[in-house]
Formats: sequence, structure tokens, C-alpha cells
Amino acid sequence: MGFSRYVKHIIKHAKHMLELRSLT
Repeated sequence: MGFSRYVKHIIKHAKHMLELRSLT
């Protein structure tokens, strides 16, 4: 239960990390 919610959280975090890497 709530697996899709967990996946969305991981994707959101991953995108954030990619944005930080692209900035530096």
C-alpha cells in the first residue's frame, strides 16, 4: 500500500538531485 506514493517521492528526490548536479 502507498507504493506509488513512495515511488513519486523517490522520483521527486532524484529530479532534485539532478538539478543540483546540473547547477554546479
